Amino acid sequence: MKRLELQIDQLVLRGFRPEHGRAIAESLSAELGRLMATPEGIEALRSGAASRHLAVALPTDGLPADTGRRVARAIVRRVRP
Repeated sequence: MKRLELQIDQLVLRGFRPEHGRAIAESLSAELGRLMATPEGIEALRSGAASRHLAVALPTDGLPADTGRRVARAIVRRVRP
């Protein structure tokens, strides 16, 4: 088994309630872990998505856990070639 380290230097949550930040980050982390364990996720990382600045626009009225999952899915979509 190989180890993957993904580092997010800064997660900016404009328009979201400050008290939702931790729940969004935890959901983001869990969903990224799940997605990166799939063949598609592994292939996205192999494609050379080393360092990118990503911005994702999402509605601010959703549940924090849903927001984290949406951000994770957007990240995986954006790192694919």
